Amino acid sequence: MGNLGGLQQSIQAEWSKQEQDFQNFGHEVCNRVISLEDQRKGLVAGLKK
Repeated sequence: MGNLGGLQQSIQAEWSKQEQDFQNFGHEVCNRVISLEDQRKGLVAGLKK
């Protein structure tokens, strides 16, 4: 049982070190999806003319 607690602490420590990177990656992905959706909307609007 002691090893399980150590593993949990190791995982929490690693998460803390990388949490900002994960959040930045999530924001970048979200911004890219928004950009692609805006491009798609523009393309569809252009095709309707």
